[in-house]
Amino acid sequence: MAAIDKSSLFNINPVRERLLLGLLVLIGSFSFYALDIGWVNDLRERMEWMAYDLRMRATGLDAAIVDSRVIVLDIDDDSLEQLGRWPWSRTQMAELIAKLTEAEAAVIALDIFFSEPERNPLIESSRLLQTAEDKDFAQMAGVLEQLAEVNDADKLLGEVMAAGPIVQGYVASGEKRSSSGAMPEPAGLLAEQQVRVSLPTIESYIANIGVIGEGKRGGFLTFQPDRDGILRRVPLVLSYKDAIYPSLALAAVMEYMGLEKIDLITAPAGDGHLVEGLSIDGALNLPTDHLGRANVPFPKRAGAFHYVSAVDFLAGRFDENLVRDAIVLVGSTATGIYDLRATPISGIYPGVEVHAVLMSAMLNDYLPYAAKWAQGVDIVSILLLGLIAALAMPFIGIGWVVLLMLVMDLGFIYLNFWLWQEKRLILSLAMPVLLVALIGIANLVIGFYHEMMFRKRLRTAFGQYIPPELVDQLQDDSSAAASLEGEEREMTVLFSDIRGFTGISESLRADQLKQLLNLYFTPMTRIIFERKGTIDKYVGDMIMAFWGAPVEDKDHRQHAIEAALDMLQAIENLQPRLRQLGFPEVHSGIGLNSGPMNVGDMGSEYRRAYTVLGDAVNLGSRLEGLTKYYGVPLIVSAETAAGLEQQFLFRPLDRVRVKGKDKPVNILQPLCHLKQASPDQLAEVEAFRAAYSAYLEGDWYNAQQRLQALIAAHPAEKLYRVYHDRIDKLQEEHADSSLWDSTFVHEIK
Repeated sequence: MAAIDKSSLFNINPVRERLLLGLLVLIGSFSFYALDIGWVNDLRERMEWMAYDLRMRATGLDAAIVDSRVIVLDIDDDSLEQLGRWPWSRTQMAELIAKLTEAEAAVIALDIFFSEPERNPLIESSRLLQTAEDKDFAQMAGVLEQLAEVNDADKLLGEVMAAGPIVQGYVASGEKRSSSGAMPEPAGLLAEQQVRVSLPTIESYIANIGVIGEGKRGGFLTFQPDRDGILRRVPLVLSYKDAIYPSLALAAVMEYMGLEKIDLITAPAGDGHLVEGLSIDGALNLPTDHLGRANVPFPKRAGAFHYVSAVDFLAGRFDENLVRDAIVLVGSTATGIYDLRATPISGIYPGVEVHAVLMSAMLNDYLPYAAKWAQGVDIVSILLLGLIAALAMPFIGIGWVVLLMLVMDLGFIYLNFWLWQEKRLILSLAMPVLLVALIGIANLVIGFYHEMMFRKRLRTAFGQYIPPELVDQLQDDSSAAASLEGEEREMTVLFSDIRGFTGISESLRADQLKQLLNLYFTPMTRIIFERKGTIDKYVGDMIMAFWGAPVEDKDHRQHAIEAALDMLQAIENLQPRLRQLGFPEVHSGIGLNSGPMNVGDMGSEYRRAYTVLGDAVNLGSRLEGLTKYYGVPLIVSAETAAGLEQQFLFRPLDRVRVKGKDKPVNILQPLCHLKQASPDQLAEVEAFRAAYSAYLEGDWYNAQQRLQALIAAHPAEKLYRVYHDRIDKLQEEHADSSLWDSTFVHEIK
C-alpha cells in the first residue's frame, strides 16, 4: 500500500474551507471592533481591559516612574498608636506641616482634608460657665473666650498652611449634593479655550473650611474606576462653573514647577472638540483621553516610593535629604482610614500612592497614552494580521499553523509591549491577538475535522480488507504503509471457498450474484475481524485471511479455529435469508494451516498488497480443497491443532501427502469447543478414533467393522464411507498391510 494522498483519495478540499472560514472570522472580528452597540462596546472594552492589566503586570516600570522627588509622609498605625487616634488635633497637624516647611519640602500635598471646624474645649467651657448664676463664673467665661481666640487650632492650621507650599485636597463629586468648605482657585477657564468641549463636571464638593483652605491652591482627590471597579485612569482636570480644576497630583506638580494655567489641547470632533491633552503654561504637556483622564503607569508592586512614618518625622528620625526640595504627599495607610483601591497590579493598592505615581509620571513625562492615530493603527493591525493568517494558514500543515499562530501573536505582543514601555503608546492588544488565535483555531478545527473524516473514510474504505490495527497504523502515518517490510512470522492462514459456486453463479443474474456474495462476505469478514484476523484478499467466492500480522498474536491458532467455527455457524444462520430471497443454499469449505510465513507489503510500484507467502500458506489452500473429498466443512493441520486439544473437540481425518508436497501431514476436523460437545458427539468421535487407529495400524478388518457401525448410525456422514471404500481398495492392493506406510496421497489440488 503506497502512501495515501488524502485529498485526492476522497476528493476533499479543506484548503478552500479553511480559507473561507478564516476570511469570515476576519470580517466578523473587524465588525466586532467597528460596531457601536452597547453590549458589543462593553464586551470589547472588557477584553481590552484584561489585556491592559496583563500588560501592566508583565512590564517592569519601576525605574522609569518611581521618582525620588516624590515622598509619602505616612500617618501609619505606629503614628496613631503613639500620637493618638485619628483625626488628630489641628494643632498637631499644624506642627507636622510647619516641620515639613522647616525641612524645606518643595511642595506639601495633602491627601486629607478638614471639612468641619475642630471642637474648641475653651469655647465649650465658656458656654457652660455663661449659664451659671455665679458672677465669678461669668467673668471666667469671658477669659476663656479670649483664650479660645488665641488658641484657635483651625486658625493656627490655616496660618501654618498659608506660610508653607501647600496644595490642599478636596473631594469633588458629579452628583448634585450640598457642598461645603472653600473651593480652591481654578487653574484655567473653559471660556478662554474658544472651543466647546465636554469635560466631566463637578456638581458638588467637600473642601477645607474657609479659615483653613480659603485662597490656597488645591486639587481634587476624586478617583473614577472603570466599570469593572478597577482603577486604571484618573481624571487630571474637571470643570466647575466653566472653570478648570486640577487633581491633587497635577496641582502638586504645577506648584513644584511654578506653573499656573491649564490650557486644553483639543481636536475637532463633530459639532465640538475632544480633549487630547493638557498644556500647562506651555511648559508641561500631558496626554489624556477625551475626558481629561490620564492612564496611571503603576509600578509592579505597591510601596515602591519612599515612605516616612509621621511619628518618625515628628521625632526627627528621618533623612532630611529625602524631604528637602521634594514633593511630600501627606496621606495614611493606617488601618481603618486606609484608602484602598483595586488596580491592575493589585486588588489592594494605597490610594495615596496613586497620587504619587501620577506625580512621578508627570515629572518624568511618562504618562501612557493612546494617540489620536492609534485607532487607525489598530485597524491596520487587525486587517494586516487577519489577512496574513487567513491567507497563509490554509496552505500549511496543522503543525505549521500552530507555529505561525504563535509567531504572529508573540511577535505582535512583543511589539505592543515595546511600544508601551519605550514610547508609552497604548495600542489595542486583545483584538489582534484574539483574531489570529481565532483564525488559527478555525484552521485547526477544520484540519482536525477533515483528518477525522479522512480517518473515518479510510477505515470504511480499507477496513473491508485489513483489520483495525493496520488501519490505525495507516491513520497515524499514511506513509507507514510503504515501509511495512517483509518478515517471517509464525502465523495461521485460512482459505474458504463456496461449494459448487460455478453452478450457483450460472443460475443467478449478475446483480443477484453480487447481492449473494455481499450477504455472504459481510458476516464472514465481520467474524474474521472480531477474531483478530486480517483479510488478505477476496478472489471470486474465495476468502483468504491470516492471523498473527500485522499485530503479533500469540493465540493465532485458537483465534483462527474460533473464526472458522463461527463462520460455519454464520453460514447456517444465513440459509433462511437466502431461501427468502430465492437464492440457493450456500455451503463452504475451510482450510487452516499454521507455520512460518513471510508477511509484508509486497507487489510492484503500481500496485501493492499486504499479504502472506510460503509453503505453509500453500498447504492451507490444499487443505481447503480436501474438504470436498472428505465431505467435511473444515480441515486443519496438526500444526494448527497442536496444544488446543483441551479447548476444541477434534476428529482425526487422515495422514496425507498433498500434491506438490513430499512431507505427510496429519489433518483434523474441529467440531466445536470441547466444553460445548454433546455426549453423542463425544461418543461418535471416540468411535471413529478407534476405527481410524485400527486403520493406521493396518487392522483393516477391525476398522471395517467399526466403520460399518458408524455408517449405519450416521448414513449421511461421507467420511465413514470414504474410509470404508478406501480400506476395500487397500485390501485389494496390499495383501500384506505391514508394507503400507499409512499415508494417503492426494493427486489433485
